[in-house]
Amino acid sequence: MQLGNSPPVKWLDYNGRPLAESSWNPHPGLWGYLTIIGNRNPSLVTYVWELLVGSKGLKTYGRDPNLNFSFLFDAYLFLPQPPVAEFQLENTNLSIRHFCSDIGYLNVRNSWSSEATIVSFNCGKYIEGIHDQSDNNSFTLIFEGQPLIIDSGAANDTRENSPSSSLGHNLVLIDGKGQRFSGRGNGVSGKIIKYDYSEVFDYILGDATPSYNLHNYNPVNFAIRHLCFVREPFPYVVTFDDIQLSSFLDGKYHLYEYLLHIPKSFSVEKIDGNKFRLKSVEAGNSCSFILQFFNQEELELKIEPFQSKHNHSFANHQLLRFSTSALNPHFLAMFISEKKLENLGIKSNANLDKSR
Repeated sequence: MQLGNSPPVKWLDYNGRPLAESSWNPHPGLWGYLTIIGNRNPSLVTYVWELLVGSKGLKTYGRDPNLNFSFLFDAYLFLPQPPVAEFQLENTNLSIRHFCSDIGYLNVRNSWSSEATIVSFNCGKYIEGIHDQSDNNSFTLIFEGQPLIIDSGAANDTRENSPSSSLGHNLVLIDGKGQRFSGRGNGVSGKIIKYDYSEVFDYILGDATPSYNLHNYNPVNFAIRHLCFVREPFPYVVTFDDIQLSSFLDGKYHLYEYLLHIPKSFSVEKIDGNKFRLKSVEAGNSCSFILQFFNQEELELKIEPFQSKHNHSFANHQLLRFSTSALNPHFLAMFISEKKLENLGIKSNANLDKSR
């Protein structure tokens, strides 16, 4: 968080849920947050207060014993006195993107409406002294207001398959292993190689190679992820992963898995080849999204339950494991609303040489 010239209000504004920082529930502690920003933007503080513990939220008005050390407790002590100008989200002048180059974090959306599509991307240097996740190059996606690609939640566990590990995030595994374990004083580093944007799209390129290579844990020659979020004329997301083991020259094939965490409220249906439908099974919710891979080889899909450490709305969810055996796989994936798919003319000029 930057508390200098950038108002700290931005940190919460741009941390749409789900977020790469791994906290799904907005109620637990961001100590002193609303107190700090209250005098700078009291209408926004009041708006957040009402949504979380006020008349539009839990209706506890801060009297929840579980929140004694949270920013909501601070807000209970602070609660702005009327009159306070009404904060209208749809009329906000906040930017649709927030890029923190110092920690390697991007959060971008196509609007501030309740049906916004929001993408987060994380790939940055490990800051010693804090708990970390093995999640460099991981992304999350809220599609048209629907949480679709989520995070497993915060944890502090060095076990390989814990929520702290790469298995708990939207990454690529090699023979069942990901980036070196994190938690309890351990962490991994990556870096943003390039970030660019226009009125139509946002593009980011992350390098997580050091995260796999730390202490020779899972040596790779490179582990690169490209992500492009197209906002106009309608939203869709494309990711491209290029990852290669250091033992590439031995000519042996290895199992590579492209991981996605999704809510239990979505069913997964294989349409054909590498094209899948993610459809809401909630009553009254008919949203449906298409996930299409443009890999030349057909991917195998396994679906497993995944349990996060903390009790939150998405603690118990689904883990999708798309796998292929290869020397140097290229996972090229697109996420789009099914109702918009027919409006998109798809033409791939990719010529991926698996032997290189």
